[in-house]
Amino acid sequence: MKPKILLVDDDRPVLFLMTAIFRRAEYDVVAVLSAKEAIARLEQERFNVVITDYFLGDQTGEDVVAAVRQKQPGLKVIVVTGDVQRLPDNFGNCADVARVISKPFQLVDLLDAARDAILSGGGEAGLAERSRAEQQSAILLPKGVEEMVHRVVDQESIVAITDKKGTIVYANDRFCEISGYSRSELLGQNHRLLKSGQHPPAFYKNLWGTILNGRVWRGEICNRAKDGRLYYVDTTISPLRDEGLITHFIALRTDITARKEVEATLSEQRKREEDDRRMAALGRMANGFLHDLNNILTGVMGLATETGSAERDTLLYDAIGRMVQLTRTLRDFTTGQPILPETFLLNPLLKCACSLVRHRKGAPRALTITEQIAATREIEVTGNEGQVFEVVLNLIVNAMEASADLPHPHVVLRAEVNGTNVVIQVEDNGPGVPAALAKNIFEPFTTTKGDGRGIGLSVSKSIALAHRGDLSLERIGGDDTGACFQLTLPASVAKGSRAKEQEIPVGPKRVVLLSEDEAEVRRVIARDAAQIGLTVMNAVDVPDMLALASQMKEVLAAAIIDSCEIDSEQGAVACLRRLSPDLPIFLISAHLGGRGRTTTPWGEVEKIPKPFVSDELIKAVSAALK
Repeated sequence: MKPKILLVDDDRPVLFLMTAIFRRAEYDVVAVLSAKEAIARLEQERFNVVITDYFLGDQTGEDVVAAVRQKQPGLKVIVVTGDVQRLPDNFGNCADVARVISKPFQLVDLLDAARDAILSGGGEAGLAERSRAEQQSAILLPKGVEEMVHRVVDQESIVAITDKKGTIVYANDRFCEISGYSRSELLGQNHRLLKSGQHPPAFYKNLWGTILNGRVWRGEICNRAKDGRLYYVDTTISPLRDEGLITHFIALRTDITARKEVEATLSEQRKREEDDRRMAALGRMANGFLHDLNNILTGVMGLATETGSAERDTLLYDAIGRMVQLTRTLRDFTTGQPILPETFLLNPLLKCACSLVRHRKGAPRALTITEQIAATREIEVTGNEGQVFEVVLNLIVNAMEASADLPHPHVVLRAEVNGTNVVIQVEDNGPGVPAALAKNIFEPFTTTKGDGRGIGLSVSKSIALAHRGDLSLERIGGDDTGACFQLTLPASVAKGSRAKEQEIPVGPKRVVLLSEDEAEVRRVIARDAAQIGLTVMNAVDVPDMLALASQMKEVLAAAIIDSCEIDSEQGAVACLRRLSPDLPIFLISAHLGGRGRTTTPWGEVEKIPKPFVSDELIKAVSAALK
């Protein structure tokens, strides 16, 4: 019968080595990482000796000793610690404590202590251990122990030991095998030899900061083998001490390359599914886009022939706003890239979604969509406009398809303000959601459609939550009533319309430098800037802009640059910042990812993507000058 040992240590490498040596010495070993686990094991199983670290996170070896005293009286405990000085007075003299061993320790000493503790207990276990000791006395030799540990470790893990500077002083066979380097090529080298370039400097800074402070570091590392191949290892690095001082580090690693490759394959598959979903949605929207754009352009062409009037200007402004809405939505759908949050009006978005579904290919001829939109024209939502549009469109399309087989399919879109939120409801007059599916309706692959994939509502839910809102099924329907879904988003009342005249900023700075190659854009910006008392100076190119900036430094209010200029060899932003560190700088381009502030090595700049209403740009300039 094998003696049974309970090993307790929150340091994985130490626990691993102790487990390996005692199993090789033919002990029955139970290894745990915490006092809590140890106490639970003491309630369930009988042991012949307990070996525990003293410092165990929130608990100590005293807690283990107390549990032994209560649950298995007479059982001996061996305590190991890296700081004997911090032990309570007379702790080592407790009747339950057979011995206190200081870290680092010789494994042979630990084997001796365990054997002595079992022998001192007498009884059948003591007699059995005495017999075993006589038969296996050779195992106590330090040289034999060292060879044995090497064999066990080489089979179980990828092991490296480095000095305090990170120089490799030991590499086992599996380390050589996975890295492709021979042992002679590894010894004396720094682990930088294996650096893959996949981790940022902060990753290694955190790793070294952890182990140099005496703590264990755990994580996944991507390394590069000698032949250039990347491989991944689940890693635990622990400090090794001599008389309390850190002298070396031991790293135990497990090859997880195969798992990471499977994860990458699944991630790529999910990306393809997302792309397929986006393209399918784009296909469904195409007819609606063309219909709306043709209608808008027809109106714009007609208005262009009229003489100027306030009514004409208002109609043109609204028409252009709708085209901006359509192009922004198309941009988000086709790129699929995360866009920086921006503030947008909700009303045009809702109306655009309804219009697209009405004219969607395959929509029932008898379909009616009723819009009950209360006071949302001045409601602003901050977030990704394309994503919010996608959620609303998905809800309306689902409602339309749910009632498509009825003689008179009907969809109702409601929107109203409730406190600081805007509540959007979409309901239909279809058969409703089956009760069996209602509970999991937002889970992936749950669908009420025979040919559906069950992804749309799951994605919509995640988008709503990401916008600090929610998407819920308010009514499952049935018995002559259809389903009703509710989207809730944080919102605020806009401070006046976008066409509102801006206040003239106070102060002596009145000149705005503009670098833009489109004459029409320059004319519109200059016109709107003049309305708030600013003078626009057009620069031919970046050198010209910098020359103007140097001449008019004292009256310079802001700079507006088409962002393609930012990569010029002169470095427009860098030079402007040197001339005027606090100068507001605005980047305008059709290639910007989204609107918002961004940080460069020379300070913050404001990005405003094209197309934009010029009033938006001047409003941002005005705000920066206050």
